Formats: sequence, C-alpha cells, structure tokens
Amino acid sequence: MKKFFLLIFLLFFAASVYSANKEVIVKLKDKTVSPTTIVKLKNIGMVIGDKRLENLIIVKFNEGRESFLLNKQFVYNKILNFYISKKENPPKIVLISHNAIKILRKTYFLTSETIQSLIKKFLKTNKEKIFKHKEYKIIKIISPEKIRIPEKNIDIRISLLSEKNCQRLPFLLTLINHQKVVKEVRVLAITEVKGKYVVAKRRIFLRKILTPDDVEVKDVPLTSMKGNYFTSLKDVLGKITTRYIRAGEPISSDMIKEPPMVKRGEIVDVIAKGEGIVITTKAKALENGYFNKNIRVLNMSSGKVFDGTVVGYGKVRVIF
Repeated sequence: MKKFFLLIFLLFFAASVYSANKEVIVKLKDKTVSPTTIVKLKNIGMVIGDKRLENLIIVKFNEGRESFLLNKQFVYNKILNFYISKKENPPKIVLISHNAIKILRKTYFLTSETIQSLIKKFLKTNKEKIFKHKEYKIIKIISPEKIRIPEKNIDIRISLLSEKNCQRLPFLLTLINHQKVVKEVRVLAITEVKGKYVVAKRRIFLRKILTPDDVEVKDVPLTSMKGNYFTSLKDVLGKITTRYIRAGEPISSDMIKEPPMVKRGEIVDVIAKGEGIVITTKAKALENGYFNKNIRVLNMSSGKVFDGTVVGYGKVRVIF
C-alpha cells in the first residue's frame, strides 16, 4: 500500500514539474473582426502549447458595443486566471503582440427582404385561421429597411398581435440571441381580401325592395371584415334597403331588412280566437307590421283599437 501511495506522489510531482516547465506561446493579431458576440482567444490570435486556450473567452460584446481595445496585460491575465481556475501550475506564458489589440464587431443586418419572406410564409401557413377561407393578396409589408442584429444565425419568432382587421395585420418580430431577447420589431402587413359576395349592380336608394336587376354575386375585395356579408342572392331578394348603397358595394345584414307583412293603412284580416271560438273580421292597420310582431289595428265597425300579432301577409291574430 505504501508503494502505491509513493507511486501516486511521484507521478503528481512529475506532472507538476512538467507543467511548471511547459511553455505556451500566444501570437496575437493587432486588429481583428469577431464574427460573434463572444470573442475567444482563437479569434484574436494563434495558440501553441495548449489547445484548451483556443476556446478561452476574452471578452463579450453587448448590444451597444461595437469594438474593444485591449492591452497585452489584459490578455495575459485572462490566460493566467485560466490555469488558476483549473488549479494547475501556470506554464511559461509568452505573448507576441503589440501593446494594443483592437477587436471590431462584425455587423449583421436583418433586411426587409428577409422580413417580407418570413411574413409571407407565416400568412400562408395560417391562411385558414386569419382569412376564413377567403382569397387574399399582400399589397405591402411595412418594416425597417435594415435591422442590426448581433449574429448571423439569430432566432426570430413571429407573433400576430391582432386579427380584428385582416387588411392591416400587425406583427411583432422577436430577435433572440442565445435564448435572450435582444430586440423587438413591429411590422405591418397590408393585404387585400377577396370573396364572392352579393353586391349592388347600380345605385340603390333607401327603402328600395331588392330585385334581380339590383344585385349580383361578384368576386370583390373587402375593405372590412366587420359586417355580415351575403353570399347568396336568395338571402337579399325581396328585402328592403335601410340606407343608400353605392354601385359595386357588398351588401351586409345592416343594409337591408325584411319587408313588412302588413302595411300602415292596409285593411287586414283579423282572426280572433278564444274558448274554442274563431271569429274573422276586417280591420285597419295603424302601423307597419312584421312577422310575429305586435301592431295596433282599428276595428272599422266598433271604432275600437286593439293589439294583434302579425301571422302572415295581411293577417293579424287576436287572442281573447
């Protein structure tokens, strides 16, 4: 057992002596450009004698920093501290360099062409969700011409901020470097959405009953998706307009309404029911009436006014 421990001691002593006598030569450049935000010793010089030193981090660029001016002693201390942290006896360190080492940060940019490509891919992937099965065309993507980024291979996450108006879609581009958010950029995509909808063939005025001469189904761009637009002629024919409609304008549910089944001043059939008795008489409508809605009618014989429910064209039902 004693011989074993003696052998271990001798090997350790020999390694220490070898390490103490070992020489490391580092030849530094006077000026260099770093391709990443992390500057390693191999980026600024050549190492002979210890390959581990090649990956020794000398400095790190933060977002606003563009260059470093280091002196020879700073690099020497970094190498010395490396061996101390490893609990090794430092070898003889030979630095070949001028006193100052200038490190420039390589500049990378995210161009508008790249941004547009990313947005187009996002819209194509999420077409059904955003545009509800409607055809769309990208008119313009508003973004910065160039965005400075810390490295070439940076992660970009795209998120859609709002889907309320699919003609103006706001995006947020999050730039991530080594799992850290370094920049956020807002981008706006302006699109044109098309669909087959019922539109006015010509100008249609207020309180006009729609006929086949007034409307048609056409493939048109929509300026807003807020309205409930009609896609079938049968949904609008015979309806009455509630406002003026321009030629070519898509027709939505707030532009038309059902025509009255009973018109004011019209003589209607009144069906009175009660206790198994049904009486039919005539009365005068005092207001327009719509299906299943109550209106006031005047009994022409007695002169009395009473309420009834519209149940059909020219028909009012009264319960007594």
